[in-house]
Amino acid sequence: MSIQLVSWHPEMRQELQDLYAAVDQSFCLVQLPVPLQKPQTDAYLEGVRTGQMDGNPFHCFAVMKEDELIGKIELTVQEDRFAELDVILKKEMCGKGYGKQAVSAMIGLAARKQWCRGICAYTVRENLAMQAVLVSAGFQSRRSFTADVIVPNGSSYYLRQFEGIEYVRMITWQDREL
Repeated sequence: MSIQLVSWHPEMRQELQDLYAAVDQSFCLVQLPVPLQKPQTDAYLEGVRTGQMDGNPFHCFAVMKEDELIGKIELTVQEDRFAELDVILKKEMCGKGYGKQAVSAMIGLAARKQWCRGICAYTVRENLAMQAVLVSAGFQSRRSFTADVIVPNGSSYYLRQFEGIEYVRMITWQDREL
C-alpha cells in the first residue's frame, strides 16, 4: 500500500495533537509534551501557514495512507540550500515501509520544486529503523554527534543526552522521477 504527501493545513491543530499522541518520541531529538502546548503549536502552525520557520523556507506534509493520517514529514531549508528533514509516523505504522516511501516522495518533490541542493537528517544512534530508511533512500552517514535533549516528563522536564548520526544526501536531476 502506497502513501501520499498532502500539504499540512494550518487548521489541522487537532490532527497534529492526535498524531503526536500516537508517536513514540523516545527516538526523537526534539520531544514534545502531549498534549501539545498552545503557544508553541500556534507558532508551528503559523510556520505551516507562511511556509517560513525561523526565517527559513519550510515545507510540511501529512503522510496519508488512503484517507488516514499516519505521519508528518517536513523540510526546513537553510541558507546554504541544504534542508533538514524531519519525519514522524504513528507507532503502529512503523516498520511497514511507509517511512521509506515518505522520504523518497519528499526527495522527489524537493528535486522537482528545486527547494534544496541536499538534505540532512539527524537520528539517534539507537534508531536503527530510521537509519535503514535513510540509507535505503541514498543518504550517507556523515558524522556522529552528541545532543542534550530536554525531555517532557508529565508536568516537568529532564535533560537527556543522545548520541546521534548525521546523514546527508545530495539532490540530483534523477530524483525528479521519485
